[in-house]
Amino acid sequence: MRFIAFLSFVATVSAGPIPDATLSKAGPHSSKFSSQSQASPVASTRSTRTPLPAPSGNIASAWWTDYHAASTWGISWEKYNHLMYSFAVPQADGSLTMPSSTDDMIKNFTDTAHAKNIPVSLTVGGWGGGAAFSALVASANMRTTFITALSNLVAQHEFDGIDFDWEYPTTADDVANFLLLLQEMRANPSTSNLILSAATPVTGPWINTADVSGFAKVFDFIEIMNYDVWGPWSNAIGPNAPLDDSCASSHQEGSATSAVQKWTAAGMPANKIVLGVASYGHAYMFQGSDFAAFAPFTPNGPLAPTDSWNPPPSSSMEFWGLIQLGYLSEDGTAKSGINYIFDSCSKTAYVHDPSKQVVVSYDDVPAFQAKGELIVSKGLRGFAMWEAGGDYKDMLLDAILNSSSSGSSSGGSSSASMNMGMSSTNSMNTGTPSTSSMVMESSATGSMSMMQTTSTGAMDMPGATPTGSIGMTTTGSMDMGTTATPTMDMGSTNSSTIPIWMTERW
Repeated sequence: MRFIAFLSFVATVSAGPIPDATLSKAGPHSSKFSSQSQASPVASTRSTRTPLPAPSGNIASAWWTDYHAASTWGISWEKYNHLMYSFAVPQADGSLTMPSSTDDMIKNFTDTAHAKNIPVSLTVGGWGGGAAFSALVASANMRTTFITALSNLVAQHEFDGIDFDWEYPTTADDVANFLLLLQEMRANPSTSNLILSAATPVTGPWINTADVSGFAKVFDFIEIMNYDVWGPWSNAIGPNAPLDDSCASSHQEGSATSAVQKWTAAGMPANKIVLGVASYGHAYMFQGSDFAAFAPFTPNGPLAPTDSWNPPPSSSMEFWGLIQLGYLSEDGTAKSGINYIFDSCSKTAYVHDPSKQVVVSYDDVPAFQAKGELIVSKGLRGFAMWEAGGDYKDMLLDAILNSSSSGSSSGGSSSASMNMGMSSTNSMNTGTPSTSSMVMESSATGSMSMMQTTSTGAMDMPGATPTGSIGMTTTGSMDMGTTATPTMDMGSTNSSTIPIWMTERW
């Protein structure tokens, strides 16, 4: 699992709508959150606005995190038809806090989305933010208290739904009590018409429940978190987000394909399953000269360098971070001197930098294309990206939108409705290597061939520049010791300069 902590800071955002951007640094959800932060002010009024419904067709969604607000306002709104604002954290008494958010920040986000008819769910919990869940659902009295708090918070901030991110229900009682909570929410007039969803695991007790058909009746959809399957906690360097693992011999820790099979076999219809996809990977120190997938690895060893969103002890590497640190060129292909591997079993990528002795397992454009094709072939509801800030110039987002367009419906609630095959103002990079490069897919158990590409383009802004002024004011220093020299002018007034890469996650 990925572990995240962040510095608490207060942001005051201008009252106007968030500007559109044709590019975004947009795009772990095993969800990444630490609750060690101050709670934000809570609005005192309860809105009577009618929530927007879930999109009726395929879903194009992403988690947007308040603690990365400084660098992810400029998401490509027109490419989504649902968004999830993260996080609210349940407390032991049934109340909720929203670390790193203010009323103005929430209002600015929801107002901008609603102006485009995009429903916004509030994600509750997160990795490290769900310790209270088990006790809150264990009794009828606590469930009632919790439902009241959820209803009040959603109404106050005009959210359209609740996305539960409980990591994880670990006992049969947890699973049964969680279902009771959801059934009571559907029966309660204040929450009955909300979009209800949950971020769910690829393996574990919940997915191994013999019958989840009860959850299918109360959820609008679930998002299978198909990432953090392998990482530096593992004894081998495996894929972060494997599409399949049936061909991986003894290295079967879960995958999108196996998770979909388990959830559908247990009673969750495929058209209620949204595939969670990752715009990040994991970095490892690797001292060998020839890397192959599932190379032996000793956990808890020296840490590989990562991007400026993910200082130690994180192993996470955003897609833009691969460009920032010089592993990939701006077109998403490996730079000269970097070995590139695409594993034909997991349908994921690796880069190996022999000079730094670093390997990164990640999803590139071909990997996202393959996941879009799986959505079509399995009849899934769509995708949700963790997170709306890890992509680079929408390369990954455009890839999965285009590859999942076949047979999809545009019947979402968004006025700029998502047709899952929409053309973008940015041309989509296909991830095809240059003519001087050679790619050879490998079997999972054999030695992998490598590819080197030559790039002449230097990366001078590893991320997008949103258009317009945000009018953000921040207090306090946010020096995370990054080495990135480029800064991004967001039209802000700061007590200290905030470079584009300088945020709080690790």
